Amino acid sequence: GSYPRNKWVGYYYYKSDGKLAKNEWVDGGRYYVDSEGKMVRGKWVDGGRYYVGNDGVRQPKPAAGNPYSAALKTAQDYNRIHLSKKRIYEMLIYEGFNSDTAQYAINHLQADYKANALAQAREYQNITISQRQKFMRG
Repeated sequence: GSYPRNKWVGYYYYKSDGKLAKNEWVDGGRYYVDSEGKMVRGKWVDGGRYYVGNDGVRQPKPAAGNPYSAALKTAQDYNRIHLSKKRIYEMLIYEGFNSDTAQYAINHLQADYKANALAQAREYQNITISQRQKFMRG
C-alpha cells in the first residue's frame, strides 16, 4: 500500500513525502503537531507563542505575552488576597491555564503561605466577631 500524503489520519498528519509531521505547524499552518506527531489541542505551543483551541485550530493572533508570565501575574494577584498554594493553583486552572503553566506560577511565586493562612484566619475571626456583635445588638 501507499503512504498517506498531505492528509490527516486520525490526529496525525502526513506530509507530502509520506512522513509523519512532528513538532511543526501543518495543514496550511492551522494545526500544530507534537513530538509524537499528534495534533495538539487546547494548549500553548511553539515555545508558548501561540495557543491552539480545543479543536486544534491556531488562534488568530499570537498570544499577548507569554502564558507562563501571565500565569505568574495572575498567581501574584491571588496571593494578595492570601490564598493557599492549593487554592491559587485551582484558580489558575479555573482561569484556563494548563497544569504546566499553573505549576510554573506556583513554583516561581514568592509567597509566604503560612502568613497567608494566618491572614485568612484573622479575616475569618474578624468576620465572626462582627457577626456576633450584630447578633448581640440585634
